[in-house]
Amino acid sequence: MLLRKVAREAHDQDIKPEQLIIIFKQLWNSLAESLRPQNADQYELVRQRLVTLCIRAYYAE
Repeated sequence: MLLRKVAREAHDQDIKPEQLIIIFKQLWNSLAESLRPQNADQYELVRQRLVTLCIRAYYAE
């Protein structure tokens, strides 16, 4: 999964998880502007789930 690869690379490059999440959210928000989600609640739920997966991947061994 791409998210795991990104998280692992961030971890290997000593990027703090907080920094990774900020970058991820910025990218996600830029997508939100271009996609104009039909259901904002659903879009936010997906974002939250992806952030959780990103954190788990960052700390996975």
